[in-house]
Amino acid sequence: MSADACGEVFRVAWQGSAPQGSGQQRLLRVLRLDANAIGFAEHLAVQGQALQAVVHPGLAGVLNFGIDAGRAWLASRLVEGQTLAPGERRPDAEALAIAGATAAALDYAHRHRLVHGDLAPSQILVSAGGPVNGTVLLNLGVIPIVGRTVPNPLC
Repeated sequence: MSADACGEVFRVAWQGSAPQGSGQQRLLRVLRLDANAIGFAEHLAVQGQALQAVVHPGLAGVLNFGIDAGRAWLASRLVEGQTLAPGERRPDAEALAIAGATAAALDYAHRHRLVHGDLAPSQILVSAGGPVNGTVLLNLGVIPIVGRTVPNPLC
């Protein structure tokens, strides 16, 4: 589907077990890093479990994670829609609804001691549910996993 500095993103039919279910569409992010590095597996387990615990309708979330064939990956729910574009103009009511939904998702994450680390328009997706019920924040927690420094005032 896409690639960025953190890795490649694919749309997949999940073949995992409960609670994710089998055959459902998921977003799979394969991280660009050395998953065999000393201490990385433990780091991924701690971060992955913390991300799995943060469940909110405004977050794509992490459903599962792991390392296979030396590649680390994260699976999240697939949300259909369009990400915002830098400088994109929206009607005031819609822009305020998107901002409010994004703030609510960030507030929930922050209360669970997680920061996004790379918030940008491309990380905010508006689905067919519209700006109030369909605004979803993408990639929460990916930056700390790949080792980029994120100043975290919450810790």
